[in-house]
Amino acid sequence: MNFPKEYHLEGVAMDEFEPVSNEDGIFILGDWLMIYQPQGKRLFRFIRMSDTSFSFEAGSRGHGANEFLNILSTSINPKNDCEFTLLDNGYLKTVRLQEDGTLTTLSLQKTFEQRPVNGYCQCGEKYAIAYADCMTGTESDYEYQIVNLNTRQIRKFSPYPNFHKGGLSQDERCWFYSKSVVANSSKDLLFSSYSFFPCVRLYERYQVLKKEVYIGSCPQKIDRSQISYVSGKTCATDKYVYIVSTLGLQVWNWEAEPIALLHMDREFADFVIDSPTQTLYTMVFDEENDCYRIYTYHLPSIMAN
Repeated sequence: MNFPKEYHLEGVAMDEFEPVSNEDGIFILGDWLMIYQPQGKRLFRFIRMSDTSFSFEAGSRGHGANEFLNILSTSINPKNDCEFTLLDNGYLKTVRLQEDGTLTTLSLQKTFEQRPVNGYCQCGEKYAIAYADCMTGTESDYEYQIVNLNTRQIRKFSPYPNFHKGGLSQDERCWFYSKSVVANSSKDLLFSSYSFFPCVRLYERYQVLKKEVYIGSCPQKIDRSQISYVSGKTCATDKYVYIVSTLGLQVWNWEAEPIALLHMDREFADFVIDSPTQTLYTMVFDEENDCYRIYTYHLPSIMAN
């Protein structure tokens, strides 16, 4: 399998705002870019996309009703123009950005008994998915567990692939088959990309394997000394899935069909897509000044929603 189209894109620096000293996720919440900065005095920075000269910070660490203890960055998920969910110390919180710039926790809900430290994905209002048994000292032949947030019923699914030459302990297997996962709640689909293998998987009804695609040839069985990084952060819109990789930024549709390969003029640590404006926002590390800056890219017209 190869990508039918390739594009080379040049970025434009957003110099209107102060650079970010640390970041662990960039998201879009209505008209706001939302940056999670776990080491900051305030946990989130908000930048207005329609007026990038205006920004503010919100969210503090603590035990209060509207404070946060231990946010899992991969769990941050915008719901609408002013609300988002996140996993904080094992509880799923729904958080609202108020008009005065403060954050208010509207609700919290128990998900999994043990904190899913290696991976988590929100699937609409009803389901949540995490990696099965990672860092728990227990064994499992399945990659994922899915919880019904209404009934609290948990089910494991998706047997591990077999790309390793020898045996692996459970935690070794979690690492060896590390992956990035996104969901499409309007279509009940789950899309995963392995970090060390050129392989993606598509699941329907969130847990039934529908398709497995290899980029290039099928991976040969290897041991730990032979593995190397091939893909990382994954971001999705209603129409496409974007995957950072050593090849470039891969673009897939929700049928697990390759659409295009995008080549940027700068390496970036994180990214998010604004579908209405077809804009890619990237976090680029500035080594000279030890900070992150935002660069924007306009996506090719083939990816217009």
